[in-house]
Amino acid sequence: MSYTRIVSFTAFMAFCLLVCLAFGTTSASAKDSRFMVIASHTPEDCLKTLDEANAKGKKFLGQFEWGCMVGDHTGYAMVEAKDEASVKSMLPASMQSAKIVKINKFTADQIKSFHEKK
Repeated sequence: MSYTRIVSFTAFMAFCLLVCLAFGTTSASAKDSRFMVIASHTPEDCLKTLDEANAKGKKFLGQFEWGCMVGDHTGYAMVEAKDEASVKSMLPASMQSAKIVKINKFTADQIKSFHEKK
């Protein structure tokens, strides 16, 4: 392979990587589904739940938004995973009863087709 072809190929691959990063998708994550995690806990278990989430690491803790400061003792997160079981395995013990919902987005064309089928 000539030097020019190698440089062209490398530039093309770099461009593809940049496009994937710009649109938030790569071949690995494209296979994953998105899930909403709703993990409620009692006021009494609040600190324990926060400690367990913190122990899972900065990335895990950073995925969650918490309602605890306003009396809604719930952690909310959007995560990407292969399936519901994979999501559950990510969660610490205090969050094992979390509601896990597979979510997706709809396009305007999909919504239009729903109306046409009705």
